[in-house]
Amino acid sequence: MITPDEFVEAANIVFEAVSRLDFAYSTFEMATALALYWFARKKVNIAVLEVGIGGRWDAVNAVENVLAVFTPIEREHIMMLGGSMQTIAWNKAGIIQPNGYAISVPQQPIVEDILRSEAALKGAALSFIKSDSLTRDICYNLMVQGIIPLLELDEDLPSILDIHVPGRLEKIQIAGRTVLIDGAHTPTSARHLRWKIKQQVDNSEPVRLIIGMMRDKSAHEFLTTFNLLPRYHITLTTAPGQRAFTAQELASTADLQRAAVEIIPDLNQALAQV
Repeated sequence: MITPDEFVEAANIVFEAVSRLDFAYSTFEMATALALYWFARKKVNIAVLEVGIGGRWDAVNAVENVLAVFTPIEREHIMMLGGSMQTIAWNKAGIIQPNGYAISVPQQPIVEDILRSEAALKGAALSFIKSDSLTRDICYNLMVQGIIPLLELDEDLPSILDIHVPGRLEKIQIAGRTVLIDGAHTPTSARHLRWKIKQQVDNSEPVRLIIGMMRDKSAHEFLTTFNLLPRYHITLTTAPGQRAFTAQELASTADLQRAAVEIIPDLNQALAQV
């Protein structure tokens, strides 16, 4: 992890470089440059980079990858990526490198066809695997290429998988109450989150959700996942930034009939009420 002081130092180096170039770079592009600078400075052996929007024209795709990994491709950033699943998949497929390696979890048929077509066009090796073996297959691909040493996967996988990502099922305490923070924003991730909540909360207990979303997300499908029982109490709020749905827009988009719903536009007020 980069410390706040080191982040400022690296950001200033990026800003200075940007000032010498006649181009208006986005925050994401500059953050990507900062990350690459930091990884190079730390001489990392393996960097795992996640694209921001799409893939083909994303800033992260300036890096030549040794393995392209496709998690489930859904209707996300749809208006930025051409308006259909076909165009979304075509943009995602752009991370496949010429003569490279790629693996994917199972995809919708149209998405699988596009990924296979891109791989064939670039002479790349593409395999589809079960989602629960994704980490194992990533390790195997990297071993085959000599990027990581040979591992006894059954013995070494638990330590590899012991990763906790801030903002993903992260537990914090607010005023003596346990709050779970999660960045889920697609229908599939909503179902995973609901399953995780079910594991942690007794069926008789009420579940309070505070939800804000961006306009390029499938808000109706996401929210419908929690439209189950009155014990799900959903507070709709307005996320920060110009791309966010207002709380009122989310309410009209969701049309939730079963869950208890209220609108509190200010996030801090929503947290305080809970």
